[in-house]
Amino acid sequence: MLSRFLERQTIGQKQALTAWLFLLIPILFYVIIRFYPTFEAFFVSTLKWNLLGKQKFIGFKNYIKLFEDEEFWLVLINTFKYALIGVPISLLFSFLIAYYLNEITFGHETIRALYFIPFLTTAVAMAWVWRWLYQPVPIGYFNIILSWFGIAQQPFLKSLDQALYSIMAPAVWAGLGFQIIIFLAGIRAIPQSHFEASSIDGAGRIQVLREIILPALRPTILFLVVIST
Repeated sequence: MLSRFLERQTIGQKQALTAWLFLLIPILFYVIIRFYPTFEAFFVSTLKWNLLGKQKFIGFKNYIKLFEDEEFWLVLINTFKYALIGVPISLLFSFLIAYYLNEITFGHETIRALYFIPFLTTAVAMAWVWRWLYQPVPIGYFNIILSWFGIAQQPFLKSLDQALYSIMAPAVWAGLGFQIIIFLAGIRAIPQSHFEASSIDGAGRIQVLREIILPALRPTILFLVVIST
């Protein structure tokens, strides 16, 4: 029966069937590790359960309680602030560094490695270092530098106004290395003929950046925006 079915298929249909058979395993794997936990988590969120006692279905009461919590909205606002401020700043700095690093020939590999090291550092080690930098005088270097200019000590992590940006700074710093490498790869993937043609036409640096580099980097920028948020 299977052989008859295959005999009636065209070459294109057989190729499509073969492709779907090869894709079947990764699709099932993705569904199992992605969608099943998502639906299971949603189902658990509709229960009143302490993991030890009996489960009790309460519908959307947990969500109603969540939306009535002021801290939830504060966290949500801070998350959007981080996405709208931290991500663009991170992408801007990483692009500028990658753009000028691409033009450096001497010590290029060393400089690139130095920028990539923070990305390889564990989050715990990075958090301890930055926490140390934010400490008051005479431990925290940031407050020591501010004291040189007669500026009062700043609470940084203990301030409601500064805490978000104090956390944003090390996050941006840690992600620069990866983003720089991706931008460098995107810039170097642009055909050299484009730059040669722009040079013949007399295009300046800004025009090359606006007309050639940035349009070619749109997929790269989109990729970095998605993984950074």
